Amino acid sequence: MENFQLKFKHINEEMLEKMSDVNKDDKCITDLWENIRKNLVAVFPEAITLTDLEGSILCASSRTLEMHGYVTEEELLGQSIFVLIAPENHKKAQQYLERTFKEKIVREVEFTFVRKDGSHFPASLSAALIEDPEGKPQALIATTSDITERKKAEKALIESKEKFEHLYQSSFDGIAESDLDGNIISCNQTYLDMTGYSEKEIKELTYLDLTPPKWHQLDKKQIELCLKRGYSDLYEKERIRKDGTTFPITIRIWLRKDKQGNPLRLWGIVRDITEQKKAEEELRASEKKFKLLAEHSADVIYRMNIENEEYLYVSPSVKKVFGYTPQEALSLTIRDILTPESYKKQYEKMQKDISSGKISTRILQLEAIHKDGHIFPVEINATFIYDSQKKPREILGVARDITERKKAEDALKQKIEEQKVLLSSISAFVYFKDTKLKLVTANKAFADMVGIPQDQLVGKTANDLFPKKQADAFNEDDKKVIESGSPMFNIEEQFTDAEGKTRWASTSKVPYFDEDGNVIGMVGITIDITDHKRADEELKKARNELEKKVRERTKELEKKNIALKEILANISEEKMEIRREISSNVDQIIMPIVLKLKRTVAPGNLKMVELLENGLKELSSSSVNVLSAYSRLSPREIEICNMIKNGLTSKEISVELNIAITTVQKHRQKIRKKLGLTANKANLRSYLISLS
Repeated sequence: MENFQLKFKHINEEMLEKMSDVNKDDKCITDLWENIRKNLVAVFPEAITLTDLEGSILCASSRTLEMHGYVTEEELLGQSIFVLIAPENHKKAQQYLERTFKEKIVREVEFTFVRKDGSHFPASLSAALIEDPEGKPQALIATTSDITERKKAEKALIESKEKFEHLYQSSFDGIAESDLDGNIISCNQTYLDMTGYSEKEIKELTYLDLTPPKWHQLDKKQIELCLKRGYSDLYEKERIRKDGTTFPITIRIWLRKDKQGNPLRLWGIVRDITEQKKAEEELRASEKKFKLLAEHSADVIYRMNIENEEYLYVSPSVKKVFGYTPQEALSLTIRDILTPESYKKQYEKMQKDISSGKISTRILQLEAIHKDGHIFPVEINATFIYDSQKKPREILGVARDITERKKAEDALKQKIEEQKVLLSSISAFVYFKDTKLKLVTANKAFADMVGIPQDQLVGKTANDLFPKKQADAFNEDDKKVIESGSPMFNIEEQFTDAEGKTRWASTSKVPYFDEDGNVIGMVGITIDITDHKRADEELKKARNELEKKVRERTKELEKKNIALKEILANISEEKMEIRREISSNVDQIIMPIVLKLKRTVAPGNLKMVELLENGLKELSSSSVNVLSAYSRLSPREIEICNMIKNGLTSKEISVELNIAITTVQKHRQKIRKKLGLTANKANLRSYLISLS
């Protein structure tokens, strides 16, 4: 701005010289302003606007027009400079205008400016007062810089600082900054939490105060390395907490330099590895237990390289199961251990699991070759061991000789055959279906029910044996069991037997699995419950008849109850009439006597007469109000009102009257309705007491 003023001084002197000769040639003014405009545009690359002392625009540079979206200078000439400033900044602009007159110049004031299309943008404005040689103000000149990009950069910088601060404070690692002498300058909350110090306390310490002496030499070596290459190694040591306890950490130190490249600060990123150390200790203990288990297990525990199928570890039990010593087994591959058919089976399963990403344990029953050449059955329970890239690299497996178990299974199969005979003798319908919903076998009861011999049932479907609607329902349930692998129990359904009769049944269906855990079919057990259903229907019919008779008897009793209520109402009305006469006699006969007595009695007895008068008034008033209110109630409701007024609860009333508490509550609702208290939240007992 100062350079601009020096340049403008020459232009100002030229302007004043020409203005002194204005009477000689009016055209000189026009030439003067044109000269000013050209010189300003040439000298200063930013937007320039010249106004008179009232703020009217006299000249605007092409940059001004471009910045505000105008095409020609004529669009702005004569307009107030305020058309270029956002309305919310007009007051601020007026203040700085007055300040310019006072101080001659203002620099880099930020305003919100307005374009011709109404859009806003931030800009920085500097303004100066133009004076003649005698110091008399002549005009105002302003330069404007669009600072939109700067504002964006400032915002981005603030956001970047906020993000850094957020990361800094929310980091799971402790971060601390120190000077080159080791004095701690700053740290994040994680570091404070690790050490147990407050921010004020930590700044009074050095990193040596937080490090056991045995680690000082290592720290010195790593700091020297950091100063040399800009960062230290990642190394382990210990930190001291405020309470004096120590904990293990990993730390890496980074060097921060100044603008000249000189060492300035040291940054340390610290991680508490207490849990890691515990995990490592637990891992060592686990490995020790694994080794102890493997060394004493009757099963063969092994690790195998997937790529070359060589064994990496084999437990000593391999001698008993396969006849090889552990050393001999390590020289073999899985091909040497299994029969060709079993090797192919396990290889295909393994490749399928690898390609599908399956990580669950695989259990296979295979045939193995003993060292002496005989073949025996084994069960292998294997799972993958993955590397850091989540790729399977090894197999951890357990091999078990199941010779004895196979013998037991054969014996079990024999028993199953015997059980089939038993199934054929029971009345329930038992049947087996494959995954295509075709019958594999069924007992005699099932064959008799559908009217087809047992040996002809194989391959039949529900559609071959039952009407379409029933068959579709049976097939849907069968599919659910097979596809989900989950059983269904106690399904009530209808079926049509061989005689064409529709009967009811309760059916349970369970999936049937092969040795590898795959569903290969389902087993169904159906019990004919037609007789039970008929008995239920008869019972339901009898219950309905009984309920009908109860309803009819209830209606008869209700009619009699209505007649009884009418009789009681008449009696109640007669009682009310008697009570009205009593109230009338009190008001017309007794009260005049009391009033006369009140005028003639001695002063000492006046109090007693007044008490008598008030008592009679209350008796008279109470009788009218109570009789009026009670005239709308039934005898039972009046009885309940008296109990409520005497403080009995609904439960106590139900006991006294030997009725259900719900009946008492219904009476209370009717009483409130008859007394006009339905929309009123007034306490019923308080209301009844107020009547008397």
